[in-house]
Amino acid sequence: MPIDLLPALIPGTEYPRLSAEYVTRGYTGRFNVPSVNGWVKMTYADLPKSLLRLDEFHDQIASQVIYRIPIDNRVIWLPAAELARMLFLHSSEVARAAVYQGNTWQLAKSHHVEWIGEVTFTSNVPVNYLNSLEYRKFFAWLLFDKEAEESFCSIFNCLNQQASVQGDHERWTFDFDPPDLSSCEISWSGFTGQEKLGEAHHCYIRQILSVAGVRAPQLEIITFSHPDDCFYIESESDQEEPSKGKERKKPPAVNPKEIDLHNPPKGGKKRHLIRISSAGFHFDTELDLRRSPRQVKALPKGEKDKLDEHQDEETEEGTLGIAEGSNHGKKPRGDFNHLEKPNLIEAPEKFAFFAALLEQLKSKFSWQISTRYGEVPEKQCRSAHLVDDRRRMYCHAIVERDADSKIHMLEIELKKKEALSTLIYVTDSSEKTLTSILDALMTSDTSLNYRAMQWKRKKNTELTIARYYLDHPDKAIKDETEALEAWVARAVLKIQKL
Repeated sequence: MPIDLLPALIPGTEYPRLSAEYVTRGYTGRFNVPSVNGWVKMTYADLPKSLLRLDEFHDQIASQVIYRIPIDNRVIWLPAAELARMLFLHSSEVARAAVYQGNTWQLAKSHHVEWIGEVTFTSNVPVNYLNSLEYRKFFAWLLFDKEAEESFCSIFNCLNQQASVQGDHERWTFDFDPPDLSSCEISWSGFTGQEKLGEAHHCYIRQILSVAGVRAPQLEIITFSHPDDCFYIESESDQEEPSKGKERKKPPAVNPKEIDLHNPPKGGKKRHLIRISSAGFHFDTELDLRRSPRQVKALPKGEKDKLDEHQDEETEEGTLGIAEGSNHGKKPRGDFNHLEKPNLIEAPEKFAFFAALLEQLKSKFSWQISTRYGEVPEKQCRSAHLVDDRRRMYCHAIVERDADSKIHMLEIELKKKEALSTLIYVTDSSEKTLTSILDALMTSDTSLNYRAMQWKRKKNTELTIARYYLDHPDKAIKDETEALEAWVARAVLKIQKL
């Protein structure tokens, strides 16, 4: 089996696929990830008896790495390969970089000046990924988080360290050094142990559905560019008038009938994205992840643009190749696409959710909480200070965790389709700090790359002693009740760390 197929190796998935739709199977749940120092590295041979499946293959996978993670009254069993797949292996190109090179150089170059970062992809990465905010998030984390990059490179460093020969085959024991995911939240599907064997508290993770609360890079803006992200202008004589009543048809958004694992596809720039599952990768705060303006180029007379404007559609083909491209390849070239947007609650509901969160903190932890509602200031922000033709509201809460600790929480009222994390901070000057944070929030200044309704992270760092950004609650698994419970749990973790 080629390395290129690693992104598609989702446990429980059956091939050939009979449908392009992916359906989550088995028991589902979520948990807040403890420090990696509390994880115990074990093997499949150590699994509780009732968690074992496919006995006929047990000898082949007995040495594969799995993490035993005790959490309260449960024990989570998390396969190392599935964790790496969810964190890093979202693309065949990325998988090849991890396994064959052990670095990110052939994927992209990155640098930052103060609070502004820039990512320039190489032509190895599908230009289609520029269209996906979720893939821009992933690459921002991989390229600007030192611990994430070191974890990614450890896949290559661990390669074949624990290989064994069985019969005519050399078996690779996959391993890597996971990054610190403490305070993140993992949603998963899988199964639990049998109660009659006293193993009902053991949970095996077959598939990670999403990772929320991933530490965002300490930047405000990251721009993304690609050498193939061009808009070509044809000469007037080459532009054909469309026939009356005929429109150009878009390719149907379905998966290919077959994926060629061995023969190299065409070496061209065009890629077809293959949707195999849905997965979420969510930061602990929103970042401004901008796609740089497309390059405008003029084509020589008589030459047509080889990059189809619909190249990012999932296109029906007889066969797609996912290996490295070749000038001698004949089949269309493809790569995987399984990152999806978080299923957030509606933005206007978040303000009401914040009040419910404070009530939960007060009742569950007996913390003293005082709240104050007010109107955001009108700065250089056009109409950003308004919601439904009235002044936008904010809620400022002070949580007295103990006699010596006062934690501030600031929530802003949102319109539909807006996103803004909750700011949690510690300060010596409560009123002055609040005023300065709100003034900065509502300020728009193009010379400083400031946008209204965007946290000014550099300014907030100067104004506060310590701070965290709490991302939106999401309803990825069940309903808003569970979303609130999960949001409260994440808030508690951040408050206790301040």
